[in-house]
Amino acid sequence: MYIKNIGKVPLMTVKDKRSIFNQITKKKSTKSVKRTVSQKIKNMAKKHGINITFKKNNKRLYKSEAQIKKQIELKKKRKVKKRKVKKRKVKKKKVVKRKMKKRRK
Repeated sequence: MYIKNIGKVPLMTVKDKRSIFNQITKKKSTKSVKRTVSQKIKNMAKKHGINITFKKNNKRLYKSEAQIKKQIELKKKRKVKKRKVKKRKVKKKKVVKRKMKKRRK
């Protein structure tokens, strides 16, 4: 008996033949599941200027929701710090120009 991809195989039961055949012909699950992100998180990410996708093998994939939420929290913290630290206005000293009087000789 000859099975493709294995070669000659000794006499076997039908059950053994099926199991070997299934092992050879079974397709590996390379089908990627396209995960999407909820609309609420998409809107929050857009508001804070965060990308929700990244490149992997020249394909665009969504980041996980947990990762996006973490980035949003960091962005919020940074904005709060910026608000607290305000620049103080420094008063400029007035420079008084003295007019030079022409001296008569």
